[in-house]
Amino acid sequence: MSIARISAGPFVKGALSYLIPQFRNPHVDRGAANADFAYSQFLRFVILTARTAAWQRFPTVVAEIGPGSSFAFGICALLAGAQRYYALDVIEQASPARNLAMLDELAALFRARAPVPNDGWNARIFPFVPVTDFPEALMPGLDAMLSDARLAEIRSNLAGERSGDMIRSYAPWTAHEQEVDRLPDWIVSNSVMEHVDDLDHAYQSFKHWSGRGTIMTHLIDYSAHGIAPEWNGHWGASDLGWTITRGRRHYLINRTPHAAHLRHHIRAGFSMLAEEKLRRVDGLIREDFSAPFSAMSQEDAGTHLAFLVSRYDGDPVNGPRSNAIGNTVHP
Repeated sequence: MSIARISAGPFVKGALSYLIPQFRNPHVDRGAANADFAYSQFLRFVILTARTAAWQRFPTVVAEIGPGSSFAFGICALLAGAQRYYALDVIEQASPARNLAMLDELAALFRARAPVPNDGWNARIFPFVPVTDFPEALMPGLDAMLSDARLAEIRSNLAGERSGDMIRSYAPWTAHEQEVDRLPDWIVSNSVMEHVDDLDHAYQSFKHWSGRGTIMTHLIDYSAHGIAPEWNGHWGASDLGWTITRGRRHYLINRTPHAAHLRHHIRAGFSMLAEEKLRRVDGLIREDFSAPFSAMSQEDAGTHLAFLVSRYDGDPVNGPRSNAIGNTVHP
């Protein structure tokens, strides 16, 4: 067994997860609970997704996969004009107190029409945007969305059981798929799809939640997430070494390269509308990768981050359904 490509800490934690339940949650808060970061990431998603032809208006129903430590993206979506937000995670990680504090901070940023944060560490946030002006034209009726009455309604949803008209939270989401009962206009994830073990099931679920024209936006991080010394060292680990590192954690990373995600999109009926990649030339070369990763393309071997916007072009799998405000969406 070779574990040379795996850092000692993650390997030991994975081994211990077989015996100690406390080691089975690998979550690390990488800034999602910071309002500036969340606001910056949300506006980047909106600006770049709206540049595609699929964007007709601000989405009514937003479904986020893996919100993590807070519902920050969903709170932003509700403040910007969405009527319902689905928070779909593997395990429950967000707290009402954190979400309520985030609501107040984000509402202040929206009321100020603050531009996309783009200085200091924010300048490094991918995806990059061509302009940082606040995209008010993409959020008509913003003043009404930010009224005291509406903020109170959002606050009530966040403080309660999170099963109200505006916010529905399910974990594990795979046990509650049928409870996504309103047709999402926008399915999103932020550095989450690299953690999903059963990608085929996930993309097929997205298909079942989609109607013709549903937009999907994913930011995927193909790096080792600190599990290996090199940014792409996870592709150099042996199968046995990786199995021990994976352990019995609720999730880790799936090591799936970019081209495979594109194939999942196609099989689920989504067509790619926009694709931006952040590539690197450091780290391991393909010859250092273990099988079968050594057969991946040179392009995938150097792809650190990818921002993907796609659209569902098929008919609704379960026939016509309604979105959050009662508009029936037909094939």
